Amino acid sequence: MSECQWLHEQLEGNLPLVAFPFELEQIPKTGGVYFFYEKGESCGHGSDRPRIVRVGISGSVRQRIGHHFADESKGSNCRMYLEFPDKPAYVRSSFRRDIGKVLLSQRKDDEFLDGWSKGYDKKAEWLQLRGRVWISKDKKLQQEITKIMREKFTFRFICVDEKADRDKIEKRCTGTVAQCVLCQPSERWLGLQHPNPKTKRPKISEGKLWQVNNRSEKGIDDGTKTKVLKAITDTKKWLGSRSQLRIPISQH
Repeated sequence: MSECQWLHEQLEGNLPLVAFPFELEQIPKTGGVYFFYEKGESCGHGSDRPRIVRVGISGSVRQRIGHHFADESKGSNCRMYLEFPDKPAYVRSSFRRDIGKVLLSQRKDDEFLDGWSKGYDKKAEWLQLRGRVWISKDKKLQQEITKIMREKFTFRFICVDEKADRDKIEKRCTGTVAQCVLCQPSERWLGLQHPNPKTKRPKISEGKLWQVNNRSEKGIDDGTKTKVLKAITDTKKWLGSRSQLRIPISQH
């Protein structure tokens, strides 16, 4: 069994696949690693199981998932849109920015794409200089991204308290999935339409993941497996202690 198959099976066999809508209380505040799946994308290890399309880490999984899904619930600090100069939490999500780049590229809206791809501070200034029409355009784009995130993406998570362990798991798991010859993107994978950067950086459209970092990292080793298995056990305990919470299970 390959390390990629091992990873997919351990996650699938032990943890729920969470789909929107969900309550933020169903996600731990503590640090962890999360694995995103995308509708229509299957891994190459049989049984039409969903393919991991992104691996991420955070010191607070709850907050980070809220950023990605632009959760509007009380206390999430993640309202759909906050007027400048306030900083919307969702702009911290590079995942959302990459989906936005795809949408703008599909429309051949190069001028807006160039500005929208900037870092937050530069982007805020750029939007303000262009007035309410462009700010309104940004709002609508964010709403489209949120719709895609909530309809097309699901995720699993594992609780990992130590930052060094989170970093190692993220790197090794990303490297394993990125280099698996059996897991390939479908012809309809949204990431294939991601615009190429104007630099020599790796391209999302040339890979199979919604990320370029860590794709060349070494794969999962025995030490990483031990850490992943411990994290799965800890996560199951966390979920078990909150059995009253309904985790919405996705049917891939």
